[in-house]
Amino acid sequence: MSNQRENIENVLEKYIPKAAVPICTDWIIHYKVFVDITKKRAYKYGDYRAPYKGSTHKITINHDLNPYQFLLTFVHEMAHLMAHVQHGAYIQSHGKEWKMIFSHVMQHVFNLNVFPHDVQKALVTHMQNPKYSSCADENLMRVMRNYDKAEHKRIVVEELPIGCVFELDIGKTFIKGEKLRKNYSCIEKSTGRKYTVHPLAEVKRVIE
Repeated sequence: MSNQRENIENVLEKYIPKAAVPICTDWIIHYKVFVDITKKRAYKYGDYRAPYKGSTHKITINHDLNPYQFLLTFVHEMAHLMAHVQHGAYIQSHGKEWKMIFSHVMQHVFNLNVFPHDVQKALVTHMQNPKYSSCADENLMRVMRNYDKAEHKRIVVEELPIGCVFELDIGKTFIKGEKLRKNYSCIEKSTGRKYTVHPLAEVKRVIE
């Protein structure tokens, strides 16, 4: 058991604030979680998969997240796991059961004082009614971006000039248009179809 714990802690220390490592290790060991640190994915930071045909609980998290986003994503997915264990498979994915558990678990993390003041402030607001993803909370995303490593930080759509041609990770190329109420109206270059694009969508490349 001591070797297992040491191995888990050694890995987690590379991705999350050190003070949060013990409690996250406790959860992984207690629930027998397989944590898979994956390559970057375009529209998700992490996910949870329940045991199936003898498998164990599985959480996947993108490798390129900053320590605070990685920790938040891990706790978000752990709350899904705990909700599954406590309430079964047939609850709403981000319903009241999940929200209650997520809030409870995040309180333990808040007590560790691992988040910078601006992240903590944004998270407190986020936790008043947590969304299906932290990506859906623009204020939280903007604050979190301040802590991204330079090699992982990309330009986002709102930083591009109107008329700029850009490609997203989904493999589509767009021409940036005017901002609507929240998102940007963009035209897919190959088809001429109109799409709305989130202002904080990360740009794979700008096309001159």
